[in-house]
Amino acid sequence: MEFKGKIKILAGLSLGSQIALALAAKYPAICDDLLLESCAVFPQSISKLIKPFTKLSYPLTRFNWFNKLQAMTLHLPPKMDRFYNQEVKAMSEQTLVNMLSANTAFNIQNLITINFKGKVIIAYGTKEERLIIKSSKFLSKKFINSRIIPLKNYRHGELTLSHPDRFCQIINSFQN
Repeated sequence: MEFKGKIKILAGLSLGSQIALALAAKYPAICDDLLLESCAVFPQSISKLIKPFTKLSYPLTRFNWFNKLQAMTLHLPPKMDRFYNQEVKAMSEQTLVNMLSANTAFNIQNLITINFKGKVIIAYGTKEERLIIKSSKFLSKKFINSRIIPLKNYRHGELTLSHPDRFCQIINSFQN
């Protein structure tokens, strides 16, 4: 397939979906279609605590057992433990603070308007936090050409991380 220099589908998970959403809001012609998985669009009160909590817990990231515990908490597939451990150990404290702060402070109200006209699929797991489910339902009303997919018994990010075949099916559904 040739797309003549245009992005066909912009997809993101969690913080990545917030970035994709911000890009589509700022540059509505950036892509034809948008897939947002587990996208929180309202700021979380915990965002103020990110810096002190990270300061306390960051030294523990050099221990494999701590990173494994974090990976379990995030419901990452066990086959990703080694990769997650390497990534966390390579990350600076400031990078971790920046990522977590951006993710928890994201506010759709800061996006002036969303004039994106392409197809939008909003996916979330039914076992996610209420904030993600509320955000997904809110987003589905923001786009004229959107479809919401509640993934039964999935947790945060489980579509992309644990079910790549299902993820590809959803990507292919943009063709219909």
